[in-house]
Amino acid sequence: MLPSYQECQKRINWFTAKYPNSRFYTFWDYKTKVESGEFNSILDPQHLMQTANRLEDFLIKFFRMERTGVARGPKMVRILENIAPYYEKIRYIQLGQNKVASLTADLAHIYDGLNGITNRVTYHNGENSSITGKSKALLSIWGQTPGFDSTVRLKLCSAPLPDRLSYLKKNKIYYSSDEFCVMIKELDKWVYEWPKTNKGKAFSSLDTKLPIGRLIDMIYVH
Repeated sequence: MLPSYQECQKRINWFTAKYPNSRFYTFWDYKTKVESGEFNSILDPQHLMQTANRLEDFLIKFFRMERTGVARGPKMVRILENIAPYYEKIRYIQLGQNKVASLTADLAHIYDGLNGITNRVTYHNGENSSITGKSKALLSIWGQTPGFDSTVRLKLCSAPLPDRLSYLKKNKIYYSSDEFCVMIKELDKWVYEWPKTNKGKAFSSLDTKLPIGRLIDMIYVH
């Protein structure tokens, strides 16, 4: 389960002090400004190209994924365009609302649709991407998944049983959409239950300007 309020705040403060100018803030500011309009989405036709360019830059420079490959130009646009209808169904949902279970079909379509966004590897006559590439993209676009990079996976997997995510392995980088959805449902439950042992405080109160997936990422990277 997630650490206590005090421990979470300590880790978030450490991360913020160490990385005060994180490029994540630039993308998240863009997303929140665009989607402050009732009918605007970063994946609507009006914003799709700009979002694709920003996400490409974000994944290459912030997460240093140029080594394994990031989808470029028309390919990035096509990937985002294909997941847009499913994103529209989940974009207002936050972890801790106990609603992810009802949206797993849409989340699975998105996870599968992000194949090829990073880690361009021919895989069973198609392209597969690691959980890190897909989750970093979702962290940016939706904000409700941690990035699941090697450090975060290691820390999550180091927790004593039964407080571990199903299916997650520190050295496993490829996951099915079913496995991914189960883990996000479990995180949804973790955040939903968290106030019960933290004096009723919402998990989002740790930093109301950041999405919950980002907060989890910051907590488990330390």
